[in-house]
Amino acid sequence: MSKNNYKRWIVISSLLISVGVTLLTPALSFGNTKGKTDTLPAKKGYSYSENPHYFKRMELFATQKDQKNIVMLGNSLTEGGRWDEILKRMDVANRGIGSDVTEGYIHRINDVFDLKPKICFIEGGVNDLARNIPQETIIRNLAILIDTLRFKGITPVLNAVTYVADNYKAIDPQAFNTSIKNLNRAIRALAKMKKVKLIDLNGKITDGKYLLKKYTVADGIHYTADTYSLWENEISKILNRFHLNTYNPN
Repeated sequence: MSKNNYKRWIVISSLLISVGVTLLTPALSFGNTKGKTDTLPAKKGYSYSENPHYFKRMELFATQKDQKNIVMLGNSLTEGGRWDEILKRMDVANRGIGSDVTEGYIHRINDVFDLKPKICFIEGGVNDLARNIPQETIIRNLAILIDTLRFKGITPVLNAVTYVADNYKAIDPQAFNTSIKNLNRAIRALAKMKKVKLIDLNGKITDGKYLLKKYTVADGIHYTADTYSLWENEISKILNRFHLNTYNPN
């Protein structure tokens, strides 16, 4: 299938899903988050389809269709994890795409369905903020993902967005972390409303303001092995809660 035809297919099929599930999603209201959205100026028009890495990864995913009990859905933080080694099991699929935004997750949700997982960990939102996508849009996209996964009998788990370090150069780190803090407030409210589990590493890998150097590589945003180890601990707690803590290849 050509890139253009593939792109049209995934857009059309995913839109059908997202429209249907949106009807199941109530209007979202998060009280004290009003007036506390992104501190960055909003820009319109960015689409996941502007990311060439998206389609390269999707071509790879098209060759990996074996059933997996666990799906790690996210951006470069997820893509950077060798999840079979981190979780010490072979029934996990890495569905991370560097630079992807939550709109992109919706448009590739069919790939998650193809794997027939029991649980899906959703990590995302930081690239949306970096692209000046409004907080309300991010939360709406996450709500669609939660409802869509549940509709297919898959347990969704959310991840809070982790802060960047004080040496992060792409965007002013203080302002960016303020946006992240506000988004996380809304993500926590969404998790509570939807009754889904939430993993928040900020209490372990930040000083409350910035990502600590021990837990980030030189760019100030991506994770070290120590961070993936802490993330694995939190994932394992949730897998245990849902009786998915052991891998049975049969």
